Amino acid sequence: MWLLHTATAHLRCFNSPEEVPGGYAILSHVWDSPDQEDTFQSVRNLAPATVPRDLLSAKIRDFLVFAETDGHEWAWVDTCCIDKTSSAELTEAINSMFRYYALSSVCYAYLNDVAADTWDRLDTYKNRTGFQLSKWHSRGWTLQELLAPRTVVFFTCDWTPIGTKYELAELLEGTTGIPIAVLRFERGISEMSVAARMSWASQRTTTRVEDETYCLFGLFGINMPTVYGEGRGAFYRFQEELMKRTADTSLFAWGRTMCILKLGEVIPDPRGHDRHAESASDPAHHLFAPAPVYFRGSGNIIFEDRGVSSVSTPHEAHGESFGASDPGAIEVPHFAVTAHGAHATIPIIEITPTFAVADLFCSQDHRPLYLILHRSSTNATVRGCALYTCGLPAFRPFRLPCRLATPRDPLSFLSPTPETTWRMTDVYISSRPSAQSLYRTPELWTRVTHLRDNLSAPFHIRPPVLAAAAATAWNLVDATDLPAAWNGVPPLVLVFEHRAVHNRLSLVLGRCDGRSSALPAPCAGPAAARPHFAFVRFHTWPHRDPLAGVFAHSCGTDHIEGWADGTRAFEGLSWRPGICLSTQDALRVQMKFRRSPLGARGETLDLEFEVGWGEGPRRDIPFMRARIAGSTFSPRGVRAR
Repeated sequence: MWLLHTATAHLRCFNSPEEVPGGYAILSHVWDSPDQEDTFQSVRNLAPATVPRDLLSAKIRDFLVFAETDGHEWAWVDTCCIDKTSSAELTEAINSMFRYYALSSVCYAYLNDVAADTWDRLDTYKNRTGFQLSKWHSRGWTLQELLAPRTVVFFTCDWTPIGTKYELAELLEGTTGIPIAVLRFERGISEMSVAARMSWASQRTTTRVEDETYCLFGLFGINMPTVYGEGRGAFYRFQEELMKRTADTSLFAWGRTMCILKLGEVIPDPRGHDRHAESASDPAHHLFAPAPVYFRGSGNIIFEDRGVSSVSTPHEAHGESFGASDPGAIEVPHFAVTAHGAHATIPIIEITPTFAVADLFCSQDHRPLYLILHRSSTNATVRGCALYTCGLPAFRPFRLPCRLATPRDPLSFLSPTPETTWRMTDVYISSRPSAQSLYRTPELWTRVTHLRDNLSAPFHIRPPVLAAAAATAWNLVDATDLPAAWNGVPPLVLVFEHRAVHNRLSLVLGRCDGRSSALPAPCAGPAAARPHFAFVRFHTWPHRDPLAGVFAHSCGTDHIEGWADGTRAFEGLSWRPGICLSTQDALRVQMKFRRSPLGARGETLDLEFEVGWGEGPRRDIPFMRARIAGSTFSPRGVRAR
């Protein structure tokens, strides 16, 4: 462990944090651009005769000065105390990072985007909001830097103290979703469920995709090699390692939850199955989540560390007073990683030969959570054990593939009959997509972007446009099938969904043929001479197929040729599903078109768009309760970044 001398900035190596005399101060900050940060090599290469501290960047120099004034002889900074040219040292530092922060005497959290002249009173709304909106709260690495040290002091951009973690615990809880008791060390991190801890990281981002996983090592006590370049595979590898270390099955409690009255409700009508439902690359069909963001909304999931008898009623399995299990027959769930997926021994109720539900020993809002399991056929077995995938296929009209089920009324959900008893069963569950599917272009993207193969198509949609939408949490979930020689009729419908709160909207693109307009207009003639149109349909209620219906446009407002600079903004309300609730949120979509350089005769337009949250208030739909179970809203909220 390399440390900086606070008076000179000379580097010295210690074998462990415990060997540092008098302890050390540690810095938590958001990195500037790489060329503005001091590195291990740049500090070591400074002339020995000089005082290196005077030649460092202002941020590191001021940190060392403040640490020295505060009585610390040694200090640690992640930018210049790790030799990142050594893969072994980098791996050791990443695996030890939580320990470095936990054993520090004090952690200084430097918020370079919080101005000092606005920080007059902590209780003013302007100052509270400025603190909560700091970029520091949105970065992945700063999560462990907040949780590990006992003493964290926050500073403004000019090193004016704001307050300590203990003092600001209430404000931090509203910003991060981390309970006050955890922030104040009144409750251990390991006492929180895996799903809850994952939810703390779900709204945070990192520069490298692998760091979304590596920054969680200390939070879960995991040590494993770092392999930059493995992409999303890092999070799957992390979850496999975590499954070996913990019995907490809330690791699998992510994704949509359907609220049901009885078990029969989890069996969809096969005639309504979505044609894309059986895609093996759909993350909802596997045991492990693709990224921490999928745990958003899981902050109040509780894991009940208990076993069940080999045969028990659902009420007994969840600790209800309907009888007690035989203590001598207690069994606990068991999971193991295999080449066929996860080999699980868990309580299961088989509803049909191809559908079952598994008890996850978790609850949310005092309701038990069950994992829905599905077999493609009764012949899907491994070594005599049933082979399942997770969740229900997406089915019309909702197209909402659900992984979890929860009862509206836990007391009347099931009756203790022989047909509705939990039985400890050995099964195999698909745990992750194939390695090839992680890097393959999604099928829907291919279906939309293949329009670029047709130079005379009225619209071209480039893959970076869809990637940019996905990066801000808006995923393409459906699209119309179009012929190779598409000329703009019928219109192209692109359905996007927010992966956290599941709002939906559709972008509709086409060429006016007179019949597709809501208003009469003289648009007849050759297809190439017809104007382009575009508009947004906001999904205000779930009971309709997003691709069904007539997509009629208004010639007076929707013709792109009449837009200033090819740009127009649309605003509307979009329905947000949840557990036994319904809410409408205001959304704003800005669409921009330009002539495609690949288009023939200049008739092809390239699409660009941005989705944001509108200024209008959230509107609750009548007769439904308006709240998001497990979500913590802050000024940052669930806005796409």
